[in-house]
Amino acid sequence: MKKRVISVLLVWVIVLGTMGVGFAATASIASTDAAAEYQIIVVNDRSLIATSDIEALGYAVEVIGKTIVIQDEATKFRFELGSRSVGVNEIEVKIDATPIKSGNDFFIPMAFFFETLNYEVQWNQNLGKIEIEKRADTQYPVKFESFGFVYDCAEPAETISSTAPSITELLFTIGAGDRIQTRSTYCDYPAEAANIPAAGSLYDPSIEVIVAAAPEVLIAQTHFKPEVLVQLTKAGIDVVAVESPATIDGMIALVKQLGVITGNETEARAVAASIKQRVQRVKNLLENSQHPSVYYVIGTGQWGEYTATSDTFINDVLKTSGLNNVASDVTGWKYSLEKLVEKDPDYILGGGYNLDTMRTSENYAVLKAVQNEQLIEIDENVFSRPAVRIIDLGIPELLERFHPELDRSLIE
Repeated sequence: MKKRVISVLLVWVIVLGTMGVGFAATASIASTDAAAEYQIIVVNDRSLIATSDIEALGYAVEVIGKTIVIQDEATKFRFELGSRSVGVNEIEVKIDATPIKSGNDFFIPMAFFFETLNYEVQWNQNLGKIEIEKRADTQYPVKFESFGFVYDCAEPAETISSTAPSITELLFTIGAGDRIQTRSTYCDYPAEAANIPAAGSLYDPSIEVIVAAAPEVLIAQTHFKPEVLVQLTKAGIDVVAVESPATIDGMIALVKQLGVITGNETEARAVAASIKQRVQRVKNLLENSQHPSVYYVIGTGQWGEYTATSDTFINDVLKTSGLNNVASDVTGWKYSLEKLVEKDPDYILGGGYNLDTMRTSENYAVLKAVQNEQLIEIDENVFSRPAVRIIDLGIPELLERFHPELDRSLIE
């Protein structure tokens, strides 16, 4: 079947029914009287669309046992009945809805499917409609400009150097890990990263190793020395210098940016849709929950108090997880012992060394979290890096500990 042209703006009107939901579509997607032609079923607040309707749009659909394969020339989806793991080309992502079979048809998560294909899917509360708008496709060359560095990306980069652990993690997540020629010594996840030559630290990358690898572009994040990056540009290596995301939305934007740099845009959109939908699910589940107060310790003791304040990624993770970060009243990373004592949080989160310092120092004995032994050790690498592990591991860990009453089956 020849694929029908999908218009720039599709407005699908939801009509509730006993077996599911039907919607009307514009002529460019089917016909002007197609209200009964399509089916949507709503399960756990997620809309699932029939694969027969997807097939009518020109996508090849094949069902083998419990596996539903949907593909066109560029993208291949692999859904499994009852599973929230979805294959998109060569990667796998998690979503918060599972495909189902109803009658003789199969239904897949609608928003995830279309967002991966570069559509924006939104519910218009005022009009009572699902609006699906086609985003513009990337047109190369693309210019990236930040911190005074300009990268004219004429086409997707085949070789990359990464100087940041979160960048390395995200490149692997979108299926571009094999493009990485050098990494920082701190890039220790996933395990495959160990096979990539290390080129110094975040702050002092080895210019010699990077130049020898001759990557098309080097991606640096937040902790870099401008003079080192200038030397690399003089050696003919393009540089993209990005700020570390301060929010989960910022991480989603970074994922999409990396998709443009690598050409793995479909995979990046799938990862972005996965993150967005799972985080929204968490927020919905926590809507009426209590928010325990917490303090996230990054440094303590004789060096002073350092924590994640209001403008940090960790703060956004804590807030998303239904926690009240007592240090959200300031910005930056510096805090004071006096303010910590004044706020007196219910719990303190952090790495083992810092928590041990708090347990043994008289300065913190007055805190109820210390008195009640509510010092909780977490994996600092997971929580401090804006990468998908915070969605897969970090937030579920916080929900399990602080909100055990929630049904986490849709987010873990």
